[in-house]
Amino acid sequence: MRMLSRFTGPSAAALLLRLGLGAVLLIFGYGKIADTVSWLGFVPPWMIGLLPMDPVQFLRVVGVAEVLLGVLLVVGWRVRIVAAVVALHLLTILAAVARGDLAVRDFGLFMAAAALGVLGDTRNNTRVDD
Repeated sequence: MRMLSRFTGPSAAALLLRLGLGAVLLIFGYGKIADTVSWLGFVPPWMIGLLPMDPVQFLRVVGVAEVLLGVLLVVGWRVRIVAAVVALHLLTILAAVARGDLAVRDFGLFMAAAALGVLGDTRNNTRVDD
């Protein structure tokens, strides 16, 4: 029971946010790399002319970046910085392409990344009241 009492507060929240966001980024990133064509519908027509490369290549680059960010979150490397980059990435998605239910999902992910950025890496703290 004592072990479970240590899994509370900011340390537990940061761990859950890190692993959850990391998993989402790994899954979405891998999807963009493995099946890029399925993701082309998420690139709005007005954006295609603004991209520095072909939309398929762009989505693959985004996929690789998402996988990298996911791995960094899962391993806990520079959590605040990585969470800030993830939040900025999600904010860009919200501004550019999010609509309907996907906007709600992406907003929730953005808020989770922002919360993780505030919490940072709390692995050295076991409890708030220690």
